[in-house]
Amino acid sequence: MPGGIYMPESSVLKTLRKEISVYGQDFIKLLNDKEFKKYFPELDQDDKLKKVPQGFEKEDPMAEYLKLKSFIVVYDLKDDEITDKNAAENLSKIFKVMKPLNDFLNASFY
Repeated sequence: MPGGIYMPESSVLKTLRKEISVYGQDFIKLLNDKEFKKYFPELDQDDKLKKVPQGFEKEDPMAEYLKLKSFIVVYDLKDDEITDKNAAENLSKIFKVMKPLNDFLNASFY
């Protein structure tokens, strides 16, 4: 079950990186939230730049996040979670925990 934004076009990616750079403490706070970490220990780091992207300082405290090309989290559902009699309620909880990340990313465009 994924959340976030996967491989956005360059203009969107640049906007997201600016938000993360400026509001880094808020971004870190939501990633480090106890409940969030329970389901999403870290952002997917599979596709990332080797250097901080052009237009950002190498010393930016958020430099490692600025290198990312996607900002996604993934929760791997187990078969018994899908077939559980409370599956809808449990899945709804996971989506609620994921929502602050999506809200942060979407706020960049309002």
